[in-house]
Amino acid sequence: ICGLLSWQNLWSVVPIIVTVIVTYGLGQKNLTVTRITSALTGFGWVFYNVIVRAYTGALLDGALGISSVVALIRNKKTNNKTK
Repeated sequence: ICGLLSWQNLWSVVPIIVTVIVTYGLGQKNLTVTRITSALTGFGWVFYNVIVRAYTGALLDGALGISSVVALIRNKKTNNKTK
């Protein structure tokens, strides 16, 4: 609702979508889903931050996305070794 109230242009939909995705992901018990949604939202915020020229925020959110992808890869390798 707040996203719709603060609507400025088409790019205003990006924060709404990213927030819905992260809210869904953080509510899950499966850590893989949480990591996937964290990666998606990290890169979603990078996209938005570049559009609005918030480059420092883009770097921070890019690091979040990359760390989530690294966690997914490490977790997958660990699970494959235990099986």
